[in-house]
Amino acid sequence: MELVGGYIFTRKVLPPISYAISTTIEESLEMLGIVVFIHALISYIKTYVGGVSWNIYIPAKNTQVTDLGNTDIPAISEPAHRNLER
Repeated sequence: MELVGGYIFTRKVLPPISYAISTTIEESLEMLGIVVFIHALISYIKTYVGGVSWNIYIPAKNTQVTDLGNTDIPAISEPAHRNLER
C-alpha cells in the first residue's frame, strides 16, 4: 500500500482525497497486522505455556465494591491493589 500511496503522491494525477484514502488503508492494515500478531502470540502462550492471566486495575474516584464474601481465592476476595501504598 505504500507503493500505491507513493505513486498517487508523486504523480498528482488523482485528487488529494485518494492519497488520504490510500494512507488510511495502509495504516489500518498495519494495525490489523499487529492485532493478528498479538492474537497468534497469546494463542501460542495459551497452548504451549499453559495460559495467560490479565489483571488490570484502573483507579477511580467513585469505586463500587461488590461483596463477594470469603471465596478463598485471593484474586477474587481481595482487591488487586492491596499492596500499593497511597
